[in-house]
Amino acid sequence: PLTLPSTTPPAPSARGGDPRAHAVSAGRQRALQLAGEGRHAEAQALLRDLAAGGDHGAESDLGVAAIQGKLPGVSPEEGRAMFERAAARGDPGGLYNLGVAYAQGLAGPQDHELAVEYLRRAAALGHPNASYNLGFCYDNGTGVAADESQARRHYLKAAEQGVPEAQYVLGLKLLRGRRGPKDPIAARRWLSAAAEQGHPGALAARSGVRRTGIGGPPDPGGAFEDARRAAELGDAEGMFLASLALERGEGVEADLAAAARWLEAAAADHYPPAMAHLAEACRFGRGVLVDLPRAARLYAEAQALAPAPAHLGALGRIYFGGGPGLAPDRPRGLEYLRLAAEQGGPEQRADYGLALIGAGQEARGLELLEASAAQGGSPRVTLAVVLIKRGQRERGLELLRAAAAEGDPRGNLELALLLRAGELVPADPERAFEHTRRAAEAGLREGMSELSNCYRKGEGCAPNAALALQWLERAAALGDPRALSVLATACDRGLFGLPLDRGRALQLYRAAAAANLPDGLVGYGAYLGQGRGGPRDLPGAAQAFERAHDLGDARGTYFFGSCLIEGKGLARDLPRGVALVRTLTARDDQPELQQLARQLLQKLRERGLLPEQAPQPPK
Repeated sequence: PLTLPSTTPPAPSARGGDPRAHAVSAGRQRALQLAGEGRHAEAQALLRDLAAGGDHGAESDLGVAAIQGKLPGVSPEEGRAMFERAAARGDPGGLYNLGVAYAQGLAGPQDHELAVEYLRRAAALGHPNASYNLGFCYDNGTGVAADESQARRHYLKAAEQGVPEAQYVLGLKLLRGRRGPKDPIAARRWLSAAAEQGHPGALAARSGVRRTGIGGPPDPGGAFEDARRAAELGDAEGMFLASLALERGEGVEADLAAAARWLEAAAADHYPPAMAHLAEACRFGRGVLVDLPRAARLYAEAQALAPAPAHLGALGRIYFGGGPGLAPDRPRGLEYLRLAAEQGGPEQRADYGLALIGAGQEARGLELLEASAAQGGSPRVTLAVVLIKRGQRERGLELLRAAAAEGDPRGNLELALLLRAGELVPADPERAFEHTRRAAEAGLREGMSELSNCYRKGEGCAPNAALALQWLERAAALGDPRALSVLATACDRGLFGLPLDRGRALQLYRAAAAANLPDGLVGYGAYLGQGRGGPRDLPGAAQAFERAHDLGDARGTYFFGSCLIEGKGLARDLPRGVALVRTLTARDDQPELQQLARQLLQKLRERGLLPEQAPQPPK
């Protein structure tokens, strides 16, 4: 914050009036104009003439150029002497610049207390940046004892004089109530004043208050526009907020590809929330391909920049369970989970307890789960599910009912699934629907997807295609894989009253495939193989079918086997392809695929291509 100022006069104050108490001569204005045109030599010559004529402000401006090494033949030490002469004559700019020079030790000694004294004198003469920097000194205890009330007083004075950084800092203080009073309405006003001057941080902060309706009415469209402007100005928080809006369709039409681009940019700028969000996307395949090694790296980097139990817990779960491209490392995973449990709250302790049970330490694991569940929230639901799986049905159901009664989204959804299945409790479609609705309205994307399914099939409610589509769109906007796949199929076939839109269907199938959902992988592979909604991509199709097969999907097995037999998108491997297709002839639970497999094998036999002994497919 303690930097040499531009000679540009501040913007008009948000509250009106002349924002600059010290006058800027017409000659200095002309010098400023010349400098803005890149005519630095002429600007400096004019400033020299003005300084020789007694314009102390011009002499201070020359000192800035000398300190910055932009005044040929004049040393930084001589530039500091110019500040001293201008300050001795009472020039606000000279006082301010000399204060900055003392604060930073520019071309001379460093003395924070003396810096504060010169800043105080400059501020008293109406220098806006001096007021802001004096506020910073009181805020951080630099050269003076920390004093929140004094810091706010000087920030307010600078903000009223139009300094955008002061408006931004003051807005944040009033928004968060940091070490002083909280005033959301005034916070939004000052953030808006700074945002209107193009301050990137203020644009990002105002995006947040507009989205949530703090200090004024919610404005999702305005929130996205602020985030977009901040992002385009290079603000990492703005990039992250723009990504979330595009991912969720808040204030703008959902665009997962654009959301991924902004998220990648924010993470590349080392913004910890973006890094953690991208790590989660890589872990679960939300909008990007599943990449557990990259997810682990991102969580580790986010933890190094902004330590948090949530980062440690995520690392623990990744290493404990392993997955594609990352072998399980249970000792390492347990250590991360232990650290998260020590530093975090009930959720982290519940995760550690669950991992201990999985590692065979059941007594210790259940003890942690019980202690965490006693505090309510999601750990209670986790314990309920564990107990039900272990045969302790009554207590598990009791915990689920209690969690659902308190409005826990996961508790409501788990109870709804049990009531719909009718296995552990008597089937009750109407009650199942009600619990599903509560989970969806609480913002749980899986609940939204399930509620859409209820409306589509009329389970526990009257069929309603419009509401089914509404909840499906909301779940898909939040990245629910099943909703993405169902919505893709709707766009492909014109269901729910939607127009045929194969371009959108391709985008949705791609997102569902990135989440490793078998339905999405098969749909995506079919689209790529046939060139629907975009260019034909046979290697991409074969890869999608192979991933579906690896996940145990029978359709993926059939289509991947067909690709191997025909050599479409990958090297032909007739024996392996035939072996895969043959496994489907024994699938009585998949009669349609069973029939297709038999027909394909018959065609190969007629062409004389069926090997007598086909090897068994790899497990």
